[in-house]
Parts: sequence; structure tokens; C-alpha cells
Amino acid sequence: MDEATRRIDAAFLNALRLGPQRIGYPRIPEPVASRLAASGKVIISGEEVRHAG
Repeated sequence: MDEATRRIDAAFLNALRLGPQRIGYPRIPEPVASRLAASGKVIISGEEVRHAG
């Protein structure tokens, strides 16, 4: 994972700390949601993404 990808993931993870978000434009892009879910940092439920912590 390169530096730009880490910064993008960190920005979306910070947004999720404020509350659940929807997957897709203009919210959380699906590839970002998938990466964060694979790392265990978020929970995906249908089209909604929530912070796991």
C-alpha cells in the first residue's frame, strides 16, 4: 500500500468516526470500504459502513 492510499483510507476512517456512511458516490468508495473492512477497522452492513471501534 502506498502513501497516497494510506492517506485516503485514514481520511475516510476519520469520517466514519463521526457516524455511519453509505457506500458509493458521494460517500465512501467501494474499494476503500473493502480495504478498511479487510483490515477489521470498519463493519459493512448492506450499503452502510460503520467504524468498528
